[in-house]
Amino acid sequence: LLDFPTPLGLRFSLSSLSTPTFATSYMLRSLGLVDGSLSYLYSSLPLSAPSASSSLPLSHIVPGYRVLSSLHQPDEPWLWETWYRGRRIDKRDTLLYGRLFLPRSTLEAFYLRRLSPRSQLKVSCVSDSRLPNGGTVLALLQHDTGRFSTEGLYSTDSALLGLRGLYNFGPPPPPPPPPSPHTAAHDLHPTITSSSSSSSAQAAARLSLGAEAYFSPLNKSGGLSTGLRFSTLAPHPGFPYTMTLTLNPLMGSLESTYSVRASELLALSSRFDFNVYSYESGLVLGMELWRLSD
Repeated sequence: LLDFPTPLGLRFSLSSLSTPTFATSYMLRSLGLVDGSLSYLYSSLPLSAPSASSSLPLSHIVPGYRVLSSLHQPDEPWLWETWYRGRRIDKRDTLLYGRLFLPRSTLEAFYLRRLSPRSQLKVSCVSDSRLPNGGTVLALLQHDTGRFSTEGLYSTDSALLGLRGLYNFGPPPPPPPPPSPHTAAHDLHPTITSSSSSSSAQAAARLSLGAEAYFSPLNKSGGLSTGLRFSTLAPHPGFPYTMTLTLNPLMGSLESTYSVRASELLALSSRFDFNVYSYESGLVLGMELWRLSD
């Protein structure tokens, strides 16, 4: 609600989900000069996203206020195992994405690999002759246990190393239901149980604490920041709202936000930032207003 790009010029995009595992997208933009991009996406896990614009609500693809979902405990690793005649034949899902910008010949690539029910690997890279060393690569290793999640990263740009962590206070997420027994010995499909079931008593709000630290051995520089968030969940009887507090001790920056969904068609947000070194401050207000079609 507070930070969003302002459209410039004319932009036309056309996307298609030709198969459940393959999608394409084409973009043409006119901003003084005409340029565009070609995008391709492959997923070993079939996608269930709507392929028709008429069946996709506009509010689902426009950035705005979102109500957090309940925490879910990941499945146990043995639930993803599939055995056939004494051999393990299960595979891990993979996602590949590539985007070529024309006429600049800039290439973006993205690789995502599920390592286990609680961890995954993400590798993204950019190839451009105008960048140092002709491009950069960013690798992230993510681990999520439901209540606590961590993320380690490495970037070839200045050999940057980073570590992030997020902890959610409150009751632990409910355990996944027990798996159903196989009905046939020759079943080749893994029995993956859904961990989306929730207990009868759900929390109405959630308090989260996060922190991140970065260090570059080449530049001999680093960064540190921490944040606190309180947000209501779906069971909350009143208006959904979210409050955040972010602190960067090295830069002396302090930032607080408050967002509320006053109704199904109206959301309001505000942000106040202050720097303890320069005494500079700022206030930003934002609003999201929808109009129902006749």
